[in-house]
Amino acid sequence: MLDLRKQLLSEQYFFNDFVLAFRFQRQLAENETHVQLTNLEKKLSHLEQNNFALEEFVANKKAELNFEPVKNRVLKMQWEYNKMLVEGAKANGAA
Repeated sequence: MLDLRKQLLSEQYFFNDFVLAFRFQRQLAENETHVQLTNLEKKLSHLEQNNFALEEFVANKKAELNFEPVKNRVLKMQWEYNKMLVEGAKANGAA
């Protein structure tokens, strides 16, 4: 009998907490400041996602447009080719 009473009291407390939470949620939903804050938080989250996507896009484009390694290889090849031409000219001039 005592256990049943404890169980019923426990369920009653749970139900009372549930009712209070429901009332609180309803009051918040009716509160204009809370509604505006919730909407602003959603907007902020969306803007942060867009910002992240744009930062990734820019980083990828920068990586695609990084011609520095290609430029360095071409300049090295040009220098080597010029060196061969100069050596060839010297050899032909000496002959």
